[in-house]
Amino acid sequence: MQLLHRSPKQIFEPSDAFCLNQGLSDLTRCEWKILLHVATDLTNLEIAEKLCLTPKSVENYRTRIGTKLDLKGWHKLAKFARKHADELRRCYQQEMGKLPPK
Repeated sequence: MQLLHRSPKQIFEPSDAFCLNQGLSDLTRCEWKILLHVATDLTNLEIAEKLCLTPKSVENYRTRIGTKLDLKGWHKLAKFARKHADELRRCYQQEMGKLPPK
């Protein structure tokens, strides 16, 4: 089985190409949490309340996530997150070790 190296700490199998090819490895832990909440159709205010942030901070995080994933506009990010929700959860578990609390 061929393995792809992402960093000295983590190894991905070829079946995990989604995680590597989408630019997801560039996301911070907080950006990941925001993205997973976007996938569940939460508003900025709802995400802010869950993560103890301001709605403006959530908006800024969403913008940075969109930039890193090359998705222009909040609607494209939301569509991407909803479409790939299962894959995103799997990638998060690989990156961070376990899913964040809901």
